[in-house]
Amino acid sequence: MKKLAYLLFSLLVFTGCREKLIDTTDLNIPERLVVGCFISPQDDTLYATVTLSRPLYGQSIFDDWQHPKVTNATVTIRSANGNSAVFSYNVDLQRYLLPASAMPIVAGQTYTLEVTTPDGKRADAQCTVPTPANFQFEVLGSLVPPTNNDPFSRALNVDFRWQGQPDKNRFYRLNYAQILESGTWAGEYWQNTFLGSNQFYADTERENKRFRVFERISLVFTTTDGYGLRIKGVLQELDENSYRYFTSVSKQLEVGADGFSEPVVIFSNVNNGLGCFGASYQYTLLSDTLAF
Repeated sequence: MKKLAYLLFSLLVFTGCREKLIDTTDLNIPERLVVGCFISPQDDTLYATVTLSRPLYGQSIFDDWQHPKVTNATVTIRSANGNSAVFSYNVDLQRYLLPASAMPIVAGQTYTLEVTTPDGKRADAQCTVPTPANFQFEVLGSLVPPTNNDPFSRALNVDFRWQGQPDKNRFYRLNYAQILESGTWAGEYWQNTFLGSNQFYADTERENKRFRVFERISLVFTTTDGYGLRIKGVLQELDENSYRYFTSVSKQLEVGADGFSEPVVIFSNVNNGLGCFGASYQYTLLSDTLAF
């Protein structure tokens, strides 16, 4: 009897594996606009992307890692006081561009993004730019000397700190760079950090929290020719739209294409479409020079 039950179970499993997936054309799912645009008062140029949605099944993800691009859309940004400006499509960058001088982004103001296409598709979204705050942002660094004179053990300890605010629903994103002050590789070099989804933080339910993020950076591939370097810390306060979008994307990237993992629903605040229109306010700080 047990063998018979096992056989029936096996037949059900393998029969299910042979079932044909429903063709997406049978579902009659219309294409939707996918919009991406993130604005900040610190930007000198505003960027927007417009693509079309595509079915999750019915095609290989390796055929084209990008969605079909829309190059003939009208992308308009409007401020709360009634001013508006239209983006222009850049063929080389495959994005829509707008000089910030045409639409200055002001902290605390609300903006609306509208996208229309010649075939009648229309989508819109709204966001509010965070207001400046005294986060008491600090970047501290200390060099870790080589172990047993092994140059591959050179490292840098970096300590980022900032003070949370009493308001709820404040969201942050942390990034950093190494700046070599002189020598062959003088200039800015962005470190390949493994912060991942841990680079996003929230004050929600933890008001007045003192944030502290510690990282050890390998200096194996950093050549300073005997000179020092500085750490450039970049702290962004994100609006809730950006925070929810970026954290959901990060979680989905961690899940990957594993068919046995629970999928992550990507946040969207675009009406009649998909994607995100968000805002941030950026704080930049340099550490003291760290000499070798």
